[in-house]
Amino acid sequence: MEQMVKENQNVNVEQECQKPKKKIWKGILFSMLALLAAFAVQMVVGIPMAAIIMVQCMMQAGGDANAAQQLYVEATMGTEFMTNLLVVSTAAYGIVVLLWYKLAYVKKYTAEKRAVFKETVCKGKVIGSLVIAAVGCYCLDILVASLVSIISPEALEVFNSSMEAVLGGDELMAFLVVVFLAPIAEEILFRGIIFNMLSKHWSELAAIIVSTVLFGLYHANLMQAIYVLPIGLLLGYTAYKCKSVLPCIVIHMINNFMPSVVAVLPEALQVEWFFAIIVVVCVGLLYFLWKREKKVQTVA
Repeated sequence: MEQMVKENQNVNVEQECQKPKKKIWKGILFSMLALLAAFAVQMVVGIPMAAIIMVQCMMQAGGDANAAQQLYVEATMGTEFMTNLLVVSTAAYGIVVLLWYKLAYVKKYTAEKRAVFKETVCKGKVIGSLVIAAVGCYCLDILVASLVSIISPEALEVFNSSMEAVLGGDELMAFLVVVFLAPIAEEILFRGIIFNMLSKHWSELAAIIVSTVLFGLYHANLMQAIYVLPIGLLLGYTAYKCKSVLPCIVIHMINNFMPSVVAVLPEALQVEWFFAIIVVVCVGLLYFLWKREKKVQTVA
């Protein structure tokens, strides 16, 4: 099986080198269409829900626009409504991209890709390394966010206020959407659809980089756009290495669950130097695993 996977990977490299260059704009165009479709679904779901609340506020305010606006802010920002709206809209666009992915890519899932998936994921050959990399990436994200907050304190304020407005309502629902729904929907969209679209027209490396940049821009604020870049690159590499979005979803879930782990740490450990040590340890472990794998391959 290992020999077959290696031969398939060598064939892939040769085919990639021989593949005729296609128009670059196609990859970006199709990727933007996928993003717009996701945004459109969220708007279709979100606008009617917000409109109902606005009408209720107008009725309570007796037609006074200023009073109605104040009531609307109080009824939505940092409340269960906003958190529930995020849950519903994320689930809605998640269903749409899942159907899209199934129709466009799952049916075309080749035996070659299945062999790679079984070798890398089912046998657990890279999962351990990817989990270690996910933890390291999260700690690196924290360091990057700390640097951004020093350079631009306003970015941190915008990030904190936006998170409080959206996730400050129902904690259980916020946990559900952050740790489960968002990773599933986002990975199907970015690593399932967009990465595959880009890979058809660009090199795998370019597809990983561009899908990661789009992933950052999708979060719509400077802080998140920057600090999701390390994990985005890891997720893109995972999709390429494992030929599946399933390990990407798991790693994304681990990454989004990490704040809950950090929250229970002693305050003395919730500092930059501790996360820097974790990054160094993760890099060391990954290097050790890589050297061991190279040694095994040499002996084989």
